Amino acid sequence: MLPKEILKTRGGRLTAFSLLYLSEGIPFGFSAVALTTYLRQQGIGNTEIGLFTASLYAPWGFKWAWAPLVDLVRLPRFGARRFWIALSQIFMVLTLGLVWVVDPGANLPLLTTLIVVHNIFASVQDVAIDALAVQVLPPHERGTANGFMFGASYLGQFLGGSGALWIAGAFGFGLTYPYVLGLLILILLAVTLRLNEPPPEALSDTGARIGVLSKLGFRLGKYAMDLIRGFFLSGRGPVAGVVFALMPFGALALGLALGTTMMVDLGMDENNIAAVNAWATVLAALGCVVGGFVSDRIGHRKALAAWFVVTTLPTIWLSLRFTGSEGMAGITPGDYWMAALTYSFASGLITGTSAAVFMGLTSPLVAATQFSGYMAMRNLVYTYSAAWQGWFADLKGYAETLRLDALIAFIPLLAIVFLKPANPVPLVGEAAGRQLRKLAAVFCLGAPILVTLATDWRVLDWQAGMVWGAGLLALWVLATRKDTESSVPATLLVLLTGTAVFVIRCADVGWGRPAQMTLVGALFGLVALGMMLGARYEVRKEQGG
Repeated sequence: MLPKEILKTRGGRLTAFSLLYLSEGIPFGFSAVALTTYLRQQGIGNTEIGLFTASLYAPWGFKWAWAPLVDLVRLPRFGARRFWIALSQIFMVLTLGLVWVVDPGANLPLLTTLIVVHNIFASVQDVAIDALAVQVLPPHERGTANGFMFGASYLGQFLGGSGALWIAGAFGFGLTYPYVLGLLILILLAVTLRLNEPPPEALSDTGARIGVLSKLGFRLGKYAMDLIRGFFLSGRGPVAGVVFALMPFGALALGLALGTTMMVDLGMDENNIAAVNAWATVLAALGCVVGGFVSDRIGHRKALAAWFVVTTLPTIWLSLRFTGSEGMAGITPGDYWMAALTYSFASGLITGTSAAVFMGLTSPLVAATQFSGYMAMRNLVYTYSAAWQGWFADLKGYAETLRLDALIAFIPLLAIVFLKPANPVPLVGEAAGRQLRKLAAVFCLGAPILVTLATDWRVLDWQAGMVWGAGLLALWVLATRKDTESSVPATLLVLLTGTAVFVIRCADVGWGRPAQMTLVGALFGLVALGMMLGARYEVRKEQGG
């Protein structure tokens, strides 16, 4: 058991946050490595496994959606952050316990649903842990603490992935569940429930006598406006960071489900796969340290561009070793070991450096939430990358998928030059209004494009056409009118029609790619609406309204 006052000492804080991040990595490693291996051994195809892996990352791409809940709903009696951490860990244990009774090979849709719910709670836990770290870590400890935390996360992935595979190889896959659940319960009891969290700073209110709902509405509105200022009114760097965060960060195929399925198709057993993942985890953690150290000396953006290129080298090399388009023809286990370990180190270089780049883009107004927002966007990259790679590998084979993955990795290099640090003094008034109207137009145009692509790439149905027309109308209004009063209804139209199409598609085809892409399109409309409301607020504030 850890002492209750562990957060009052430097060593205690490093220990506590490392163990909390360990609890994030354990179930993730189990799902991404052990379960993926088991599914492939049961004969599940690459397309299905790619979609399953995408479901692991998808909830992490929406951390921003429940970050305000963690910030605004506080129960000081239980610890404002500790409450959310403990609640999330309890539900993580319960959902993983339900997975135990499901036959993954026979009921993949139910398994995927449970893993999605599990990762929703895991991402809520991550938000709460980061908020607690911002609250209690002194500035001079944050670099060291983040190094320990990321290292512990990798260790957790090793325990949940390679550790579970070793147990599966020795005793059968069924015993991996109590192993993982036991580790999570131990951290819950020995760490989370023992934390003596210091009281958070009080939030300011508009007045002494105000209702609970009014307080919540005021805080949420202020939070949203500060978030908009941090992302979109603090210079071009944070805006470019939004686009950059949604692009692939180097070659990714060897680090996602495709890497695991290639090992299975090579005939490697659980012990061999566990060994590869164990060494890959060690090298990735080492890459984090080396990447951060080097980037501090040669420049973060310059180093990040170099690391992007480095990830493509083992990817291209392995693709050239194939002698045919079927299976793993031409590839030996030694070839894969060399490519996987080299790639893991390169991937670690990016992890250590990209965090520094995004911290430079973050405004002090909403430091923790904005940084989490960038990280959430990066998790969406895992989602769509895992999905397209599984589909493309079934269609064209591993070699072509690796080559295309390496080629795509060069596209984000065009955006790195625009990632300039955030301006500490954001735009206000009419200048802020003009900037927000322009950005709202971009999101309004992006919403119908996403909805259109969600159908068939070639065919437009009437729902997509309706959203497309609404998006163009909103774009025209926003681009030609200076007043925000008439622009807000236009963006609201994009949001409502996008939501309607999402509901219709869920009723027709369920939770498939069309519904998912339509939901993202509707969220684009919601962001645009928020920007227009922010523009109206800034203009009225400057006019004294």
